Amino acid sequence: MLSAIVGGMLVTPRGCFREDLVIRDGRIDARMPPGSLAGAGLQCFDASGCHVLPGFIDSHIHGCFGTEFDGGEPMDNAARMLAKRGVTAFLPTVSPAAGLDYAQVMESFKRMMLPSDAARMAGVHIEGPYVNPLRRGAIPAEAVRPVDMRELRRIVDAGEGLLKLMTIAPEIPGAAEAIEYLAKRGVAPSMGHSAASYAQARAAAALGATRTTHTYNAMDPLHHREPGLLGFTMLDAGGYAELITDLKHVSAEACALLLRAKGPGRVVAVSDALRHAGENLPDGAYIDGSIARGGVLCDETGTLCGSLRLLPDHLPGIVRTLGAGLPGAVRLLSANCARSLGLRMGSIAEGLPADLVIVDGNLTVRTVFMLGHPIS
Repeated sequence: MLSAIVGGMLVTPRGCFREDLVIRDGRIDARMPPGSLAGAGLQCFDASGCHVLPGFIDSHIHGCFGTEFDGGEPMDNAARMLAKRGVTAFLPTVSPAAGLDYAQVMESFKRMMLPSDAARMAGVHIEGPYVNPLRRGAIPAEAVRPVDMRELRRIVDAGEGLLKLMTIAPEIPGAAEAIEYLAKRGVAPSMGHSAASYAQARAAAALGATRTTHTYNAMDPLHHREPGLLGFTMLDAGGYAELITDLKHVSAEACALLLRAKGPGRVVAVSDALRHAGENLPDGAYIDGSIARGGVLCDETGTLCGSLRLLPDHLPGIVRTLGAGLPGAVRLLSANCARSLGLRMGSIAEGLPADLVIVDGNLTVRTVFMLGHPIS
């Protein structure tokens, strides 16, 4: 089946192009000069006055719209709502918990089949449990575990390729073996919740640690005599840096510093969104002891637990406050994540899924396409 999106401005990492887009059987077939499809008999969607972006990919999201992404709850409604907002693919991110059987969690995710109008599950991200207790952030102390290679092998085997990303502190005992094992099994090890030295981070990268989890958050600050994991992340030309771009977890100036150090092709925007993200939770204290404050959730000590804002909410800040422009934004919100995890999505290119977001001049999402079909 052939269809087309016409009249809009296509946004790619290389720039914006006034072209029409042909879609065949749910995939991008061709980019054509504007107006060249007139009379071709295609079903056309008019995107005049708007920009056409690849769908956003969130590789660090713990939940949203009342659903916790822990493998124990159906994700259909949350995934549908994500897609309507512009997130067309995501990695449900499992938070560490005491006694949690991660292999069983992976089995649960394998059995989940999401509807066609929902964001697709592009893999699973396990954040921990092998992290540094000194940099656990909002992770409960009882949920932190030493590296257990037998457990890790069970988790990876249970996932059968579904596990794409795992956060680990590179300096803890056994981390080197775990990182090397994960990399060889096609799982991207991400350094995070860590007090690693520069040398320890560099050694982990040499073993296959290709990413850093929510850069700046839950790691030692930069020091001029010991740059640590943060300094390594900024200087490492080959790795990718996650960044929570809600401008709450990290200031605009610190975001700009990372973008300048890494370049816009190596930073992956993430939401770190929690169960109640997307629900417009009012500020105040809640029964579980958490406190909502300006779009983030804190515990009673003031430690940030995660975000209440979804990735599409970050678009105006990335474009305007950080000055990345729309081409830079599609790198951060789509292309870089896909490239860092080896996913064939996240760009407007021939053969890739036609998962697309139409935004107006105010950067508001107007229409979302999943495999070429409008869902909002």
